[in-house]
Amino acid sequence: MSDTGFFRGEGGAVWEFDLPLAPLLQSALDKGLLTPVEPPKAERPAAAKKTPAKAPSKDADKS
Repeated sequence: MSDTGFFRGEGGAVWEFDLPLAPLLQSALDKGLLTPVEPPKAERPAAAKKTPAKAPSKDADKS
C-alpha cells in the first residue's frame, strides 16, 4: 500500500493523492493552490478516533 496525502484544492474539494506528489501537483502545492489537510473522518484510522465526551452526571444543573 502506498502512502497518500489529502489536499484541499482552490474550489474547496478535498482530494487524495499518492505520495510523493507528481511534479505538477507539487508545483500547485508550492504555489499555495493546494493545502494539506487531515483525512476526512471516514478515512481516518481507527486508532485516531477520539473517545466520546463523558455524559453529564445526574446531579448536573438542569436550568
